Amino acid sequence: MTASPDDEYTTLANFEPLTYTPGEWVTLLHKSMPRPMAGDAAGTDGNTFAYPAEDPAQTDYLIMSVGVLGAASAGFCLILLLFMWMFHCCMCCSCCQKRCYCAKCCCCNSKYVYFLFMTLGLAGLAPGWLGRAAAQETLTAFKDAVDEMSAIITAAETGLATYATQMGDLKLIVDAQTQGNGNTDCPGKTDILRMLTEIEDGLAEAKLPADAKTLEPLQDMLLPYETSTLMEEIPEFGKGFLTFSLDALFVVIAIWTACLCFFACCAKCNFKMSKSGLCACLHTIYKALVMVFSSLILILNFGLGGVLLVLSTMMSDMCYSDPAANFEIVVDEAGVEFPDGAPDPFWWAKCEGTNPMQTVLDGFKTPLTALVDQIYTPCAAGASPCTVAGQCDTDALKPFLDPALVADNAYTAKMQKTVFDFTELFMCEKLNKVVAGIMYDGVCEGLINTFFFLWAALTASSFFIILAFYLLACKKPSDDDEEDEDDTKK
Repeated sequence: MTASPDDEYTTLANFEPLTYTPGEWVTLLHKSMPRPMAGDAAGTDGNTFAYPAEDPAQTDYLIMSVGVLGAASAGFCLILLLFMWMFHCCMCCSCCQKRCYCAKCCCCNSKYVYFLFMTLGLAGLAPGWLGRAAAQETLTAFKDAVDEMSAIITAAETGLATYATQMGDLKLIVDAQTQGNGNTDCPGKTDILRMLTEIEDGLAEAKLPADAKTLEPLQDMLLPYETSTLMEEIPEFGKGFLTFSLDALFVVIAIWTACLCFFACCAKCNFKMSKSGLCACLHTIYKALVMVFSSLILILNFGLGGVLLVLSTMMSDMCYSDPAANFEIVVDEAGVEFPDGAPDPFWWAKCEGTNPMQTVLDGFKTPLTALVDQIYTPCAAGASPCTVAGQCDTDALKPFLDPALVADNAYTAKMQKTVFDFTELFMCEKLNKVVAGIMYDGVCEGLINTFFFLWAALTASSFFIILAFYLLACKKPSDDDEEDEDDTKK
């Protein structure tokens, strides 16, 4: 933004902060998820966010509004799994095998139907790809915000250094003056030096809580990783670490589910050698082990899915209406502490009220204004404290202090321009983009979509795999598979 004395700093008077418009998935989770058990603290529709650490919000909102959704999702799969084990135990009895319709149904006995359900279980992870894409968009939003913040900090550091240099040059001019009332003297020398000292103190207080180098490791980790170099070196807390780790997590979930399906398919394959003797015993043990370990993996999958559903629903409630206020409540109630000297970032979401950095900004802006109003302008006109126009070498001070020096609607007086540019860095426009990028694009869109699609993938996959395990128990009373039945008839 062009530094101009005719422009106000970007405040609500001339700048409209970025606002959040809920996306389709946020709206779906917030409005369409049933909340019949929610209490009064969760609002009329049961979807009003309430900080859930203490009652009544803990019970009415966390447990009865969003908690039951995750419990219902995971509980449904858990009940299916428990009934699957009961069904297998029942099918161990020959009487149950004779009376069970599954034993006579060619579809239930078919290995191909079983393999089809296992394939559906693996295909159920497909929504996870949408979750992966949303997660990468989240990291991109975080990266853009961190880059913008780094640029602001770098510009602020440059502004502080420039301001300090300019003040040093100004001090040299003032020190060359003589305190007195002569035409070439400077009656206000003592006052000028005092004000410059105040500006120095303001500069000391304006030191930033972090420098650009502090953000560099995070910027590197948020960069896309290079696929071509993965065979040679895996990113380790360096370039592309976060993006690689996120993709690696999705790959791990897909691999352990694929392994589950593969070994479960092998359990359905009955070979002739496994009909009797030691091989039959080993095959039975193999089936039991596959079911036990598969059950543990499935519990992990749909349990994690339930947690993700709770998180995505709760975050959608936070984001649907006034996300900045809701996140501020969570941060305040949770006792999150910002780095020493760091201001409250939530002001920049709306830019309402007093800028949290106003005291720091005024620390060197106010003395500069006083220097111009009380010394430079009067001395240039020959008014008190000066007695003659031009005392205190105002011609030499003019390129530094005169607010009337304007070219192309921008300050040319060095210190006026530096102060304006530095102050503008911490007004609404630039930092509002940072806050909006992290909160709106990163959290309210990216993370919610990531959690929702992962829940859909893990739950759908678990559902089809559990159904397939029901079919694993189905077998004919006298034969384990169709091929053996044909051999018996021959």
